[in-house]
Amino acid sequence: MPIVRLLYDNHGFDGLWDANSQVATLPACHLADASRQKVWRSTGAGTCDRVRVNTCSTSLSVDRVALVTYNLTTCAFVGIEAHCTSCFEDGANLPGFTTCFAPWAAPRTKVCFHDLSARQTGRKWWRAVVCDTGNDDGYYEIGVLALGIATCLRVAPERMGYTVVDPSLVEYAPAGTPRTFPRDPYAVVELPHRFLAEALLFDGFQDVLRTGGRRQDMILSLFTSEPACTCVALATNLYGRFEEMPRMEYVLPRLYDATLRFRESL
Repeated sequence: MPIVRLLYDNHGFDGLWDANSQVATLPACHLADASRQKVWRSTGAGTCDRVRVNTCSTSLSVDRVALVTYNLTTCAFVGIEAHCTSCFEDGANLPGFTTCFAPWAAPRTKVCFHDLSARQTGRKWWRAVVCDTGNDDGYYEIGVLALGIATCLRVAPERMGYTVVDPSLVEYAPAGTPRTFPRDPYAVVELPHRFLAEALLFDGFQDVLRTGGRRQDMILSLFTSEPACTCVALATNLYGRFEEMPRMEYVLPRLYDATLRFRESL
């Protein structure tokens, strides 16, 4: 059963990034840009490389980490560390939080994520340790490394509409021969919900609307418990934003209907 979760307010967009290995034209600071096409790329893939961000705040919370537009294989190891200082290698002051995960293959959406065992707060510095020594590309590459809170609607949508939109331009000659100007397709997911609790829509979900909404890319997942187990789960892990802001319609005391329309960003 699909349940909407949205990772919004990516703290990496406002952070200061660096890495122990980076191509001069594809530096770690690209990870502060919402464009998934502006990637960080390491200079090799023979060792573990580290990319680090200073979120510039100790008041931020994180419970999900996501990768977007990555070239890592399913044999890769991604370690996530959080610290109050930049000294991750100080043996006397070990990171306050560590975890690890293996990315799954997502050749179409190029999105994967990992839920932390507990929400982390008060940690200013975050670091990803990437090891994928069998990578045939000879380097590691990540377009977005998202750190944030994943808000859950807790109610399954009444139904789900999924469309692959092809914005390519097609012209036809008088004889009927088509000429195509190709553009990359993107997905749109429509999720009508019924009987959403007033306390949810006008409390926590307001942060999603006002921080993410149509102004900032978020990460949608519908099958969080098994996000890579089926084709539909993989297809609905999307990086994008609302195509239009949802309208809450009062239907019963303290219950509202609302439709979410989410568009993939390329």
